[in-house]
Amino acid sequence: MNMRGLVYPREELRRQEAKNALEEYRKTHTAAPGITDNMIEQEHERRRKPDDRVIAVPTDRRDGSSSWPKAWNKHQKSLPENEPRPAYTFGLDSGCVNGGELSALVIEATAEGVKHEVKSIKCKKEDKKSKKEKSR
Repeated sequence: MNMRGLVYPREELRRQEAKNALEEYRKTHTAAPGITDNMIEQEHERRRKPDDRVIAVPTDRRDGSSSWPKAWNKHQKSLPENEPRPAYTFGLDSGCVNGGELSALVIEATAEGVKHEVKSIKCKKEDKKSKKEKSR
């Protein structure tokens, strides 16, 4: 799975609660206007709680999900300035362009915790002749 975004299960539940509340209101108030996405979003904002984004689930979808880099940056900015922050980085320098290896960082959650592993595969180096033929 390529993690492209995050979904927040609690937010989805709150959004559904908002929609249900509007539908219930509409049942008892027949003159109420039809429910729009904008109305659901406004009611959702009103019902949102501070910890609704505590739990995030990675997804390979782009639609309906939040960008994980934006979520990470927001979290980092929310930390106190004087609090030391551990830096976890993985440098993956793929030399695939020059016929080297293509590397991937595989992160898995297990019962024992989170583990990571770098996997690499050999890249095929195209000769100049086949590159010219493809460009035609």
